[in-house]
Amino acid sequence: MKKGCLIGGIVLLAILSIALGYYFYQQSKTDPVVYEFESPVYQEIIKKTVATGSIKPRKEVQIKP
Repeated sequence: MKKGCLIGGIVLLAILSIALGYYFYQQSKTDPVVYEFESPVYQEIIKKTVATGSIKPRKEVQIKP
């Protein structure tokens, strides 16, 4: 009886480990990455900036003539 339980336990452990390995293998699979391609287009890049206020120096130096 002990020998039959030991063999049955080993077989059950082997089946569980195979099933667990298959489960983790399926979880680790990822879908392939699909890239979308576009044709290049010639355009002019124009960037305009508007700033208000005044320019103040960080450090002012006095010059003596």
